[in-house]
Amino acid sequence: MKPVAIAIIFRYKAKKVEIMTQLRLVKNKSYDPLYDRTHEAIGETLDKHETGWPKETFLAAAIRGIREECGRPDFEPVGVYGADMKLLEHCMVDTGKGDSYFACEPFCLVQSLGPPQPWFGPAFLVEAASDFEPDYANADGEADEHTWWAPLDLLAAMEADPSRFMGLHLEPLRLAATELS
Repeated sequence: MKPVAIAIIFRYKAKKVEIMTQLRLVKNKSYDPLYDRTHEAIGETLDKHETGWPKETFLAAAIRGIREECGRPDFEPVGVYGADMKLLEHCMVDTGKGDSYFACEPFCLVQSLGPPQPWFGPAFLVEAASDFEPDYANADGEADEHTWWAPLDLLAAMEADPSRFMGLHLEPLRLAATELS
């Protein structure tokens, strides 16, 4: 299984909430033959040490993913939310013995049970500033053409044609749109 963190970006603009999706650009079709040019949230596989152990938390991977995929290395979230819209602030546990643990209640947990990849991991709601926009000219080339959705419009689009959305991100986006509507 490949550990992946999903970040669902939302913002408040003129007192209305908007949820961002972007079009997924799949460069290696053997890695993902299913989801090129589908709407997605941000998804980032955890970086690993040469030993195979992760060298970042799921939350750090989610923020790194926003910075890389959206071409915004300066991105800082207004807030990151987990279950029950709980603001995630203190997620690290350190026993003082050289070990540390990441512990939080994510917004939801997803797992791919088939193609294209055996992914699993948490999804987080990430609030961006009201003027946040991706800069794909400075991004890693994994995404393009973002859309800001009103929650009810996103729900209607997903219900009308779920094939337009990246499968692993579909349910987290649906839950986010429901929670934020």
